[in-house]
Amino acid sequence: MNKNIYTPQRNLSLKLIFIDILKGVSDGKELGFRLFLKDLKSNYEKSILGYVWIILPPFVTAGIWILLNQQQIIEVTNTPMIYTAYCVCGTSLWSLFVESVNKPLARYRGAIGMMVKLNFPRESLLVASFYDLLFSIFIKISILIPLLWYLGYPPGLHTIPGILAMVVLVFIGVSIGIFLTPFGLMYNDVSKIMSIGLPFFMYITPVVYPLAKGNIFTKLQIFNPISAWLEYSRSLFGNYEVNLFDFLIFWGFISFILIIFGLIILRITLPIIVERSGS
Repeated sequence: MNKNIYTPQRNLSLKLIFIDILKGVSDGKELGFRLFLKDLKSNYEKSILGYVWIILPPFVTAGIWILLNQQQIIEVTNTPMIYTAYCVCGTSLWSLFVESVNKPLARYRGAIGMMVKLNFPRESLLVASFYDLLFSIFIKISILIPLLWYLGYPPGLHTIPGILAMVVLVFIGVSIGIFLTPFGLMYNDVSKIMSIGLPFFMYITPVVYPLAKGNIFTKLQIFNPISAWLEYSRSLFGNYEVNLFDFLIFWGFISFILIIFGLIILRITLPIIVERSGS
């Protein structure tokens, strides 16, 4: 019988760690897809509304803001699209970002028991997370594009880069989520802070109202990592222009660096976290 013998490794280079991560992703592709299918079936097979739950929360949020605006309880003006389309598109993109931030931690936390008992490529959980998010993008696009068409914003060639911008928005969310995952596995406070902080963060992001101009709130909006890519994606769906190129490049680069550091930290700390969970 073959046995795996684990020995301490010192001075392990970041290069070797990153090679191990890539190998784990490659080895875990099939398992990640199977985990995605298994959870997809189990999450919705006992639900009456099924996949509707993927798009229901952002539509409910949008409905509340649209109603408040129509009743003039709040007044949102100068939006580059009619407010209903602007709000629905914004909340859909925001919900996708929130899901991408929460997904890695949820996947790893849910698999702690399995990781204690079984030896398998841990990166398969990341693969499953990406499948989850790609499926969510597909469902949201399937509803959002026809709805925007009905509201007067037909799809065209500009829709394709809009979808790609959604994927980048998910990438930014995943980079944040992966970076937070090892801390979230060690301390439950991280999940609580995320559940409180993300709804607050929505209000300094142009989700249900346009980018502010000429005040300190403008800086809060434009310098948060979500505003530029969310607004850029929405502008492509709504076929209007925004000038945020520098911020798109900057936050895309930062998220790329963040996901690399997050993967390395997760790779180093996960064996310790799993060992403590099993003891």
